[in-house]
Amino acid sequence: MCWRIVRWPVFLMSIFFLCIILFPCGCRLFSRPADNMNDPFVQEIMKDAAVKEVRFKGKIWRVCMDNGTKATVGETMYVDENEWKQYVKNKATTRLRSLIVHESVHTSQQLSTGLTIWMICYFTSTKFRWEEEKVAYEAGWRVEVIAGEIYTDGDYESFANDVSGVMYYGMITHDEAYTFMKNTITKLQEEYKNK
Repeated sequence: MCWRIVRWPVFLMSIFFLCIILFPCGCRLFSRPADNMNDPFVQEIMKDAAVKEVRFKGKIWRVCMDNGTKATVGETMYVDENEWKQYVKNKATTRLRSLIVHESVHTSQQLSTGLTIWMICYFTSTKFRWEEEKVAYEAGWRVEVIAGEIYTDGDYESFANDVSGVMYYGMITHDEAYTFMKNTITKLQEEYKNK
């Protein structure tokens, strides 16, 4: 009798952990290599990054992520093909560098923690996820602030909507996200104002 009570939770947890372990394989299976990695502009942007490979997400990714969501598993970054190609075509240096720096932070986090442990924590703990994302966002915004990026209330609203919405599984409130971005950008602008 006891085994019947425990059997379903154990089975479900086993399936969950199996999915986490197989997730990296599935990411590669349902994606394809970016076809512009030999572009000199892309090579220059990527030369010192922890991310070593860019792959285009397949249509099946839409089941669990919206189109604009980027994901990094190990040293591979998964992106929307149209968005990536638009950045490269427009030579959007600051935006691409910011994105690659953000995702490279996740690569470093995964390598230092261990990919499987990191993914389990990331998908099961909103506190862990938010702490990891704060470090990555600050690193990406640093690139933009140094380049002289100007931020508007619309930028803060957009970030707050993303981070408090389904894209990040509602990890924090809208107000917390808005305040975090505003305070971080202000801190970075002060830090680089006289440099």
